[in-house]
Amino acid sequence: PTGRLWVGGSKGIYFKEKNSDRFHKLPLPSKKYSPIKRQFVSCLALDAENNIWAALSGHFIAIHAQTGELLYMTPFDKGAVPVRALFTGRDGTVWSGTNNGVYAFEKGPEGIRKRFIGKNNGFLLQDTRSLFEDRDGTFWVGGFGGIAAFKGRTFTVYTMKEGLGSNIVRPIFRDSRGVLWVGTELGLARFDSKTQKFKNYSVNDGLSHRYV
Repeated sequence: PTGRLWVGGSKGIYFKEKNSDRFHKLPLPSKKYSPIKRQFVSCLALDAENNIWAALSGHFIAIHAQTGELLYMTPFDKGAVPVRALFTGRDGTVWSGTNNGVYAFEKGPEGIRKRFIGKNNGFLLQDTRSLFEDRDGTFWVGGFGGIAAFKGRTFTVYTMKEGLGSNIVRPIFRDSRGVLWVGTELGLARFDSKTQKFKNYSVNDGLSHRYV
C-alpha cells in the first residue's frame, strides 16, 4: 500500500520509495534492539497490518513499517537457524520456516502467541525452504523431507513414497488452473490434489537443469 520496496541484507533493513531510485536504511532504535548484536536479515514478510516481520540475527521481530518502532521480538529457539522463509497467511498468522520446524505467530486479544510445530508434533521436515497458502486455505511447507500440507491443526506429508520426485523441496506454486507445482533438487513435480498423485519432470523431459 505504501509503494515501498523492502530489502533485507547483512547490515539491516532497507527500503526504496515508489518514485525514487535510492534505498534508505530503516532506523532501528538501539535501546530496544540491544539484544541484537548484528543486523543480518535472512528474510522479510509484510503482515496484514503492513508491519514488517524479519528474521534478524537470532531473533524474530515485527516492526512498524513507517517508524521502525519495535512491536514484537522473540529469540530463535535452539536449532532454529537458519531461517529461510517467512510468509503471512490470510488469517494474519505469520509463518516462519526454520531448520527444525515451523513457527506460527498467531495474533489474538492478548497479543501474539508463538506456536512451534516440529518433531514432537510428528513434523519431520528440516531446513524449510518454501511456504505457500492455497486458495482453499491449505498451507504448504517444503524443505528437506518432502512437502507438508496443513489444514487446520492437522497435516499430511508427501515424500518420494507418495510419488514426489525428490525429498528435497525448493519452491511451491499453484497455477491459475489449480495445479500445484513443486520444485525439487531433481526436477519439477506436478501434484493433482484430486487424485493425490504426482507427475515428475526432469532434464529428460526438456528441463535445462535438475535443480528447480
